[in-house]
Amino acid sequence: MSSRLMEANRPYTGTKSTDLSPDPVSNFSNRRCHLRVLGITGWMCAFAPATLADGHAAIQEPRNFLRFETVPDGKCQILSEGGQLVVLRNTHGSKKIRYRLTRYFADKQQGLSTGTVASGGEGQKLGCNKVDGRQQRWQIETAQFSKE
Repeated sequence: MSSRLMEANRPYTGTKSTDLSPDPVSNFSNRRCHLRVLGITGWMCAFAPATLADGHAAIQEPRNFLRFETVPDGKCQILSEGGQLVVLRNTHGSKKIRYRLTRYFADKQQGLSTGTVASGGEGQKLGCNKVDGRQQRWQIETAQFSKE
């Protein structure tokens, strides 16, 4: 059998067929690569649970369940063309949320409002988003689940 035919039947090892001794440099590089992969994997396993726990805690913040919605309203339309009623809704499945809001009218802070909004339901009516052609908005200052 010729040497060429023997080479064709031999599995590829990444080295020349005439040199079957292991290459110490490439072997060292392979070990370093494996150690890097193991190091990264170990780091991910060590810190992933803490990251997931922090992410879960952030999702459970009461303020994440509060939503401002605008709905058409005749009174707001009379006050200013295109005006709509702003409603604060609680999207949590079962818990009430106590809130404290800051109201801004024409980008100037006007006052605070507090209250409790039940889960589901119609929400808490806050006021019109436009008054005399100027914008009115609310911003959540604090929110916490109600103990009631």
